[in-house]
Amino acid sequence: MERKLFLIDGNSMLASAYYGAAASRTKKGREVSKNDRSAVIGMTGLIRTILRRHRPTHFVVVWDVSRETLWRRELYPGYKRRRRQTPPELKAQMELMRQLLEDSGIPQFQVEGYEGEDLIAHIARKFSCSAPVVIMTKDKDLLQLVSPRITVWLQTQELQQMQARCDIRDNRPLPLKRHLEIRPEEIAALYEGLKPKQLSAVKALTGDRSDGIPPVAGLDESQSVQLIKRFGSLDKLYSALSIKGEKRQQVNETIAALTSEEVPRNLRRTRKKAERNMELVRLDVTVPALEHLKLAHLELSLNPKRVEQAYQKRGLRLSFNASQKKTSAR
Repeated sequence: MERKLFLIDGNSMLASAYYGAAASRTKKGREVSKNDRSAVIGMTGLIRTILRRHRPTHFVVVWDVSRETLWRRELYPGYKRRRRQTPPELKAQMELMRQLLEDSGIPQFQVEGYEGEDLIAHIARKFSCSAPVVIMTKDKDLLQLVSPRITVWLQTQELQQMQARCDIRDNRPLPLKRHLEIRPEEIAALYEGLKPKQLSAVKALTGDRSDGIPPVAGLDESQSVQLIKRFGSLDKLYSALSIKGEKRQQVNETIAALTSEEVPRNLRRTRKKAERNMELVRLDVTVPALEHLKLAHLELSLNPKRVEQAYQKRGLRLSFNASQKKTSAR
């Protein structure tokens, strides 16, 4: 059997299930129960669908840690500082999901000081030569990892718009409901010919309000894409900006034509901010705790009885029988 490694962004997928269920309850006029397990049920269903439909040989779920311990927070204290706190009900379900995965024998990792995206990047790059990798997430930051051997299945509410931009026909099946398969050709279609590795430079210039990363020189994403498309990288952009003499005016005119008249001057003033942003957004971090990890440690070898017992122990019914489609709480 061909090796296939699936990397699951645990926080992203569980939160998506939680808020999706919350929206459904709101429509029905129901409140969230303290014993709510809808997110666990939703994520379990997702995992079970992957196992049945795509038959991965290797599988791992990664989790975030407290934002207070992140190395990015040490680099920039404003990083994710304004994000709302995780609801207690969702925190409880995260802990429950981790317990269920552990008791079921499904590999999972969480490393102090590092975000789940760092772990995904480390594992994907480490093993992509040995097995094709699929990353499941709703976080666009992970698109910079895409390669001929690494695919992202992006859960998005902009599915139809992104399909149109990628010129994807209706008869191309989705890997999973509401997930778009992102390969190098989709990156090129979505970002005007850029390569995945160039997306970190785009985000460094654009910033990210949700992560508390400020934009550089007031640039928006479309302007940042144009600059990186023209100059190739952040380093090359600032090398051009540092040119003296007659060519300096040519650089100013080129950048102004792609953005606005004041941007060349503002970019020169904010080089250190751009370089700091690049450190924050680039996923090339080595995670020492995973240095000795081997592909064999991620091999999926499930005992259905063990999985069912893990769920029954916590008041949940689960069957890996293909005829049963739902996981339910007692």
